[in-house]
Amino acid sequence: MSTQTEAAADWRVKFSRNLHPDGREQSEVEMLDDEEQHSDHGLQQTDILVSLENNRLKTSNNHLQTELSGINKTLWDEIKQLKNKIEGKRCPEGWMRFGSSCYYKSTKNRTWIDSRSFCQFAGSDLVVVNSKEEQEFVSKLNQNAESWIGLSIEWSSQKQKYEWKWVDGSPLTETFRDERISKDPNYNYHAVSLNTEGKWTQLHYTTIKNWICEKCITF
Repeated sequence: MSTQTEAAADWRVKFSRNLHPDGREQSEVEMLDDEEQHSDHGLQQTDILVSLENNRLKTSNNHLQTELSGINKTLWDEIKQLKNKIEGKRCPEGWMRFGSSCYYKSTKNRTWIDSRSFCQFAGSDLVVVNSKEEQEFVSKLNQNAESWIGLSIEWSSQKQKYEWKWVDGSPLTETFRDERISKDPNYNYHAVSLNTEGKWTQLHYTTIKNWICEKCITF
């Protein structure tokens, strides 16, 4: 008998209801209803917690979106200010801009030394050609007359020979020039001019030519 009771433990309530259809059955039914109510209450609490978490995430997302919009606006304002600053850096009258430099093409003739003195007096120096694009620009600028550029011969005490140097002190490493220019220059040819075809020509310092000045734009 006890064995049947243990095996049917999960069904004891229903079995009791069948044998005793009285007030206890109603009580036991109510107990079952209470369990269902507890279960429903637990589900309601879970739903509330999920809803609260969703609201929290939405609020957090809205806050992040607001911060991101503010950051983007600040960044865009800084970009516009920088753009206005760059565009506001105009070259002096009579000068032309290319990249981050202003260029002046003279219409008079002077020696290389006097030409450089003119540029330095104007807060610049003879042009230093650093790229193919810059070479093309100064070549177009120089279509009317041959002009001095900032390349000349200097004596290297370390190497014990003459070598090409730009006015900014940098050595000649890349050329956009006429191949007739000596790779190992001597003292008879001291400086380089740019002809109307965009070729480099080495000439004596005392030859008079137009000249091209270059002034870097500072921010």
